[in-house]
Amino acid sequence: MNHLKLLMRQAWIVGLDLVFPPVCVHCERVGSLLCPHCVTAIRPATPRLLPGIDGVWLARQYEGAIRDAVHALKYGGQMRLGTILGDLLAEAF
Repeated sequence: MNHLKLLMRQAWIVGLDLVFPPVCVHCERVGSLLCPHCVTAIRPATPRLLPGIDGVWLARQYEGAIRDAVHALKYGGQMRLGTILGDLLAEAF
């Protein structure tokens, strides 16, 4: 039964993408929520020292496309960005 729900959900998402194609949250190109052009422009984070904290690890610079994607995920309800941001985090790790 769970497989059927998953297939129905995926079919629903594909159908919605056909009718309402996803738009990049940063540059507004049609085709994906975070387009390949914007993903390649994301810079690695620069190391930071913070008083009173032994160590901080940052995956990416919090600017541009990353910032827009996080805001769209948190405040815009674009839950599918979680997968994209998670993949970027795993890649950096």
